[in-house]
Amino acid sequence: MLKIYIGTPLAHAPLMELVLVALGLPQKQSGRWSDSAFRHLTSPLFLVTENPTEADYFMLPHYYNAVVGERQYLSSFERLAIEHKKQIIILFPGDSIAKVLINNAIVFRNSQYRKTLLPNEIIMPAFAEDLLNDHPLVLRSKQSKALVGFCGWANFVNFKQAFRSGIRRLFFPRESGVFQKGMYIRKKALSVLKSSKIIATKVIIRSSYSGNEKTISLDPIQARREYIDNIINTDYTLCVKGDGNFSIRLYEVLSLGRIPLFVNTDCVLPLEDVIPYGECLVSVEHADLLNIDQQLAQFHASLTDEKFQIMQKKAREIFKGYLRLDVFFAYTLTNTFLSRFKTN
Repeated sequence: MLKIYIGTPLAHAPLMELVLVALGLPQKQSGRWSDSAFRHLTSPLFLVTENPTEADYFMLPHYYNAVVGERQYLSSFERLAIEHKKQIIILFPGDSIAKVLINNAIVFRNSQYRKTLLPNEIIMPAFAEDLLNDHPLVLRSKQSKALVGFCGWANFVNFKQAFRSGIRRLFFPRESGVFQKGMYIRKKALSVLKSSKIIATKVIIRSSYSGNEKTISLDPIQARREYIDNIINTDYTLCVKGDGNFSIRLYEVLSLGRIPLFVNTDCVLPLEDVIPYGECLVSVEHADLLNIDQQLAQFHASLTDEKFQIMQKKAREIFKGYLRLDVFFAYTLTNTFLSRFKTN
């Protein structure tokens, strides 16, 4: 088990769940669904040492997002790490693709594009809860026509929002193609899927973000139930990036033992050199979005009922074995894994 030095945390910034558990403190209970993402993290994954000399690594005890403006704190932590010739493990969840401006850092992050991924950056799973948890996996049988589900935000609230977004895309061409917001890509993909004659759909469109109970415009419990039921009761679920270049839905679908229909926007998935993603999801390149129904129909037709059910089992197996956060960090917070990201 690694020995980790975390220094003196800031009193006004929340500690990361990994650190809370390592210190024997209760995890946060903010009421957000993402709190449940660390539900299975019940044992420390590293030892916290007060001696920086004996530490294997330093670790920023707060998420980088929460302290990015604390320049004095970060500079002091960085200087101490350099003095002791230690690398700093940093967790940077969320939508940002900004570079972490700290020397000697190993950065775990959710969002990045393959073409801009740095050698010291590690893509981690989204903070998604295990929606199946300890319930048994119920497999779907293959039908002649693929049934694609989606429940979520894929519409503008009003004309003003749509107009403003159109103007931004007109004057900021970098926000086109794979760089555009996920809602545009969702709308485009859903338009093709819903009008297709060769696949079937079960779609619920929200006019606000429903992945957070603080932004959903209807009863959060009902919304969450409809969201989960939509995944369970369809063969494939459309998974597209959000504002960041990653999909929380992808991990939730895998957790339920269902097959993601994943739109690849120059994404890097966690542990790509270990996980056989081709065995648990259907990937369509963003450039081929207008043919998404044809690609899915051809893939679905190639499967026997047995292979279709094996994919569902594989989806659950991969989530539980690699992508659930407790397992992912148990795998990656080791000298064997981290030694591949030496920065000095």
